[in-house]
Amino acid sequence: MPPKLLNKTAVVTGGSRGIGRAVVELLLQEGARVIAVSRSIDQPDGLEELASPRLITHLTDVTNPSDLARLVEFTQRRIRNVDILCPLAGRLFHADLLETSRELIEENIRINSISAWETFQKFRPILSKQAAVCFITFAPLFEQMAGLEQFAGSKALLRSYVRSLSDSGLPDQRVNAVACTPTQTTAWNAPDLLPLVKEKKWNWLTPEEVADTILFLVSEESRALRGTELVLSAPAKKSGNRVSR
Repeated sequence: MPPKLLNKTAVVTGGSRGIGRAVVELLLQEGARVIAVSRSIDQPDGLEELASPRLITHLTDVTNPSDLARLVEFTQRRIRNVDILCPLAGRLFHADLLETSRELIEENIRINSISAWETFQKFRPILSKQAAVCFITFAPLFEQMAGLEQFAGSKALLRSYVRSLSDSGLPDQRVNAVACTPTQTTAWNAPDLLPLVKEKKWNWLTPEEVADTILFLVSEESRALRGTELVLSAPAKKSGNRVSR
């Protein structure tokens, strides 16, 4: 079969590790030209090892408005219009719901919701006419995990933004999201999350499974979907994943 994304251009934030890295690798495999954005391109799990002529790495902090503006300018110089935008940068935020300061609440929302949506806003002028945008939200399971309620809340805000575009003034461009249960990445190695991991009451998704769903949402296979959130969960038995709307 021919590549699904041949001659397409893509920007992926949070692209050097975890789900973002898996998305970058899959988009490259499918023929896209990709700008992988991260604050940690120089880390050992960076992307230079892929050595693809269609990969451009860019070091920036998309939560900083000035850096985000420079990223848009850089992208326009290198690939002009963007066919696929995946604002995936974020941070797994763990805190006591009843004790968290206002500053930390605002930081969580800024990193995990506002910056992703602002990335979409700033890139809109250079998105192609039939561009596809895909966010990551998280399944309601996170709301039941002690210490992750506020993280789930920030993603719920992002979810409401995406759903508002199901019947909007974007007739050709597609904006959708993947809501996933816990995905096995290094983010879960943080000391404050280890107790949750030890008493784990879920099965892990892999970054590659999430990337497969994102590929579906940014490819022509999903051209009829607008403002849709696909929920991806790991089954109790190894019989394949369940995807629902």
